[in-house]
Amino acid sequence: MSVAKMLEKWTWRLATLRTMGRALSRQPGLLARRPTYLFVLSHMRSNTSLLSHLLGSHPEISGHSEMGISYRHALDLLKLRCKVFLDSDGLDGTYVLDKILHDDLLIRDPILARPDLRLIFLVRDPVQTLRSILHMGSRERTAPQWTQEPSEVTDYYCARLSRLESYLGRLDPASRDRRALFMCAEDLLAAPEAELARLSTWLDLSVPLSPEYRVFETTGQPGYGDPVGPIKAGRIVAQPSSYHHITLDPALEARARAAYDHFLAKWSEPETTRREGADGTPPPRLTQQPAVQGYS
Repeated sequence: MSVAKMLEKWTWRLATLRTMGRALSRQPGLLARRPTYLFVLSHMRSNTSLLSHLLGSHPEISGHSEMGISYRHALDLLKLRCKVFLDSDGLDGTYVLDKILHDDLLIRDPILARPDLRLIFLVRDPVQTLRSILHMGSRERTAPQWTQEPSEVTDYYCARLSRLESYLGRLDPASRDRRALFMCAEDLLAAPEAELARLSTWLDLSVPLSPEYRVFETTGQPGYGDPVGPIKAGRIVAQPSSYHHITLDPALEARARAAYDHFLAKWSEPETTRREGADGTPPPRLTQQPAVQGYS
């Protein structure tokens, strides 16, 4: 590891320790707090900002944005509690939320196996995802350079779905349906009432999720989710897609589509197949929905 990388790593660790110290000095009870952890596992431009805002606006859920934490051991869950406490000015919910969109943020097996962890897997149609990332890359000056390169965007999407599939395969088959939920990003916009009702039931919320949400201080800010979509509307907005001018190499489309189909097939494996580790039967095609502009 280079000296610059080492300095960056230790600078980040010191900043994390300062954050934890600040939170614990204000609320020592965070050490003993034992919420249920709710992770949104997804990829960029898949409506995760919208979903996180819908969830984080509910009184039983604390957190609404990316915390940038890798989860290797229990101390990292304390980091999450501290960061959400400071970000939300409290930690009152049954659930504490984080969303994880990148492979450099890891979830180790001891964390995945915890019974107090619930996982939402959210994926979006590959072609719309690639176009949306490229659209963001062309407009947002803070976006990484790779978001302007179709081949690199495709690499990211395929690798990310492979990582999500890996997490899925490492869950106990007997408890997977209780601990993990699959959501299609398009359905959140096309059929919000049904999706929010399904999600509310799965989380056993005392009050159903609402299609309206809070606009937080960090909403729409770089580093906190969607910088270009209609996230500041405070309600679900399904806008016609503005990405049709972006053309993709058919080979890249095919690659991304194969990764998407493979993930859906993995999710749809029956429990007996999951236990045996055999290949599952591919699921029926999702109903084609009109292309709509996504949230990140």
